[in-house]
Amino acid sequence: EDIDGLRAAGLTGEEILEGVWVACQFNAVDRLADTFGLYDLMQLQER
Repeated sequence: EDIDGLRAAGLTGEEILEGVWVACQFNAVDRLADTFGLYDLMQLQER
């Protein structure tokens, strides 16, 4: 159903896949940041 809505909005299969990929990468980075206790990107500069 979700993909059908995206296709109806005019997105191609490649565009949908890219959106899924970006969401997965964001999720992975967010989980790593939580694991290392980084709640603010500025904390990276302090190390």
